[in-house]
Amino acid sequence: MQEWSDWFSFECPDDITDIVPKRPGIYQVRHVKDKVAQPVQRFNGQDDQGLLYIGQTTNLRRRLREFMKSACSGTAGHSAGRTFHMYYAVRLKPDDLEFSWLAVSIGKAKTLERKLLDRYQKRYLDRPPLNISLMRK
Repeated sequence: MQEWSDWFSFECPDDITDIVPKRPGIYQVRHVKDKVAQPVQRFNGQDDQGLLYIGQTTNLRRRLREFMKSACSGTAGHSAGRTFHMYYAVRLKPDDLEFSWLAVSIGKAKTLERKLLDRYQKRYLDRPPLNISLMRK
């Protein structure tokens, strides 16, 4: 069984290194300060992992690069990154974000994304803050 990657810091403007594979998979973005996850208040409690977003993609490197570019500049490319830039960048910097991924088939990525979002929503009665769009079918 594959394992999640370590957590890596975002560095603006566009510095996703070769460590991120060009493969399908699932990824998470969290809020940190000095490499320590920062709690995020949710409707039904506090998320101590600081998760801001859970997503899946056909190409992890490209999608994480799009997220980072949107988070840093507010440009189109990734709706959650753009939302971060518009609403959270007032008090958080993209440098306060870390990402982790799990490379799996696209079918498995869609299933895992749905399971993680469902588990999060069941626990907190809410989705991660940047997962504001409707669930993909």
